[in-house]
Amino acid sequence: MDIEELGLSVRAYNAVKRYGINTTEELAERIDEFCKHAPKYGEEAREALSKVSAPQPSGVIVESAEYTRAVRLHRCICANAQAAQESLYEMCKALKEMRDGKHYKELGYDNFEGYCKSELSMTDRNARNYIAVIENFTEENRKTFSGLQTSKLFLLAKLDEQERTEIAQNTDLESTSVRELKAKIDDLKKANDRLMGKVAEAEDNAALSRKSEEAACGKLSILRTDAEMKEQKIAQLTAKLNAEAARSAELENQVEELENRPVDVLIHNNDEEIDRLTAQFQEELEKRDKDTEQRLEQQREKYLKQMNEGIAKAREEAQAPDLHELWRALDNSLDNAIEAIEDFFDDYEDHPKIKDFASRLKTTIRDLNTTVNNVLAGEK
Repeated sequence: MDIEELGLSVRAYNAVKRYGINTTEELAERIDEFCKHAPKYGEEAREALSKVSAPQPSGVIVESAEYTRAVRLHRCICANAQAAQESLYEMCKALKEMRDGKHYKELGYDNFEGYCKSELSMTDRNARNYIAVIENFTEENRKTFSGLQTSKLFLLAKLDEQERTEIAQNTDLESTSVRELKAKIDDLKKANDRLMGKVAEAEDNAALSRKSEEAACGKLSILRTDAEMKEQKIAQLTAKLNAEAARSAELENQVEELENRPVDVLIHNNDEEIDRLTAQFQEELEKRDKDTEQRLEQQREKYLKQMNEGIAKAREEAQAPDLHELWRALDNSLDNAIEAIEDFFDDYEDHPKIKDFASRLKTTIRDLNTTVNNVLAGEK
């Protein structure tokens, strides 16, 4: 039996049809499922289904003329409501085509708003709402939302597909008023906004984490570079130390080898070194001889000066009545000269030239001193 014969209200009939139930047999099989989906209309459908299924007493006329008329009127209303819904979508489609194709200019209007106001007694806002219905509703939406008031359709048209699906699953659209539907939509949008805020916050945190990670990677790269440079420096120092250690070991081996060589071999191998040292010593000795000769010459000139001064003094004093004192003074000067010469030449005892020069000088002074002593002895 067709579902129209149950005598359901228009809203209950539309709810059953939207749920995909077309016969009383299908309704009987899915009544529990439909009641969970639309509790209010489910109970009405369950009650109507029970009346049809209940056995009638024999001999009793069930259908009266009034009942038959009521059923016919109900069917007419449902059919026209369905036709009106289909006509609504056709009107929305025609409005969209009129606006997008600018066909209103063929009717003498400069803009779509003027056409709607003059020809349809419709505001531009309402026209846009109707067009939004045809633009945003899918074919499935049109079946699901058939029979709803235009105000509800306008609200649902402003949602995206996910939001419309969520509202349809959690709301009894037939029994919910426009105000309640708007409140539910506002709540849904606020919840979505909070969710989007959390998503944005999570994305920001993720971006900060990525920046922190990049900064950490940069620091790690710098540390790795420093570590590599330090490792290279350590390797260089290690190589240098190893080279020094090898050099030290080589020198130790050479020293040990030299210490273990026989004396004659060592002397033979060091002839060149001995020659070099001998030449160097000879050079230093010659230089010292030159210095010594210069000093000796200076000393000789000094003593000659002293002797000349002594002689001059002796000559001056020769005119004095006491000649003995003059000779005594000369004798003392000669003794002092000999003592000074001996002190000076003590450091050059091993030098042949200096020793010979000192000996001749002392002999000359001693001879002179002997003469003076003889003069002094004769005076006595």
